[in-house]
Amino acid sequence: MTNQSKFENWNFLPEEMKLSCIRFMDFKTRYRLRATSHTERRLAEAQKFSWESVEMRSWRRRKEILLNFGFRPKTSIYYYENQIESMIVPLLSFIFNTVKLGKFDFSWADYDFYQHLQHFVASSPYQIDSVTGTFTFQTLRFLNNFAPNSIKHLELEYEPLGHEGRFPINQFVLYPMINSIKLWNLTVETIPDYERIARKWMEIDVDVGSVMFFNYYENRTTDDFVSGMEDYTVVQKSPNLVRMEMKDKEKHMVLYVTYKWDKKCFIKIVSSDFPESQITDFILRN
Repeated sequence: MTNQSKFENWNFLPEEMKLSCIRFMDFKTRYRLRATSHTERRLAEAQKFSWESVEMRSWRRRKEILLNFGFRPKTSIYYYENQIESMIVPLLSFIFNTVKLGKFDFSWADYDFYQHLQHFVASSPYQIDSVTGTFTFQTLRFLNNFAPNSIKHLELEYEPLGHEGRFPINQFVLYPMINSIKLWNLTVETIPDYERIARKWMEIDVDVGSVMFFNYYENRTTDDFVSGMEDYTVVQKSPNLVRMEMKDKEKHMVLYVTYKWDKKCFIKIVSSDFPESQITDFILRN
């Protein structure tokens, strides 16, 4: 028979001492502690720590959250669809509110998880460097939970449901968190006023490699794009392509329109010394 020591005076400790103890608790202990009372929940969520990533995966009925703490083997938590609201939303809420996270990737999650994103509420602004996943019109509000200037990399695919319509560009560009995003990968079906994204990228001076894919259904031309970006210097122009200088003269923004895939458009950031003769092949290849 083993003797297990017990500490029975926790409730009598001042909050300063509780916070000192919580600092040395592992994630599992903190998560269990927060469920014991409102006070413990507040104290547990007041202690911040850092992880590398959280990834969501789904294989039919089997679903997984992969936690990468960065200093020990990754931990997997398995769950079923009917446990998302009762188990996964509270768990992720705790993580988002207490962890400074390197990456949150839910690109391999399923529709049932996407729909719950809109219900997350931040008790403190989320600190996540990189976000990758699929959003609908409703779940874009998840991005309102992020601290201003928190995200450095965003990989977003927009898939409207039913009659949700086009990507809500006017709403999206007002999110405070986008002003710090240096590396972008956006895929949207159609986007009105796509010059607003282009101008935002110019303002932020985003990194080489940033790209946006979208369909070009309207009868617009590269001349229309230039007229909407009249503050910027055009260095190359054709009926299918516009190349402009960015704030950092070492980078150029390229708009390319191809009729190969239902008038598909690309806006991509390239280095200023990238040869003009190779720009078309480069855009299509990437």
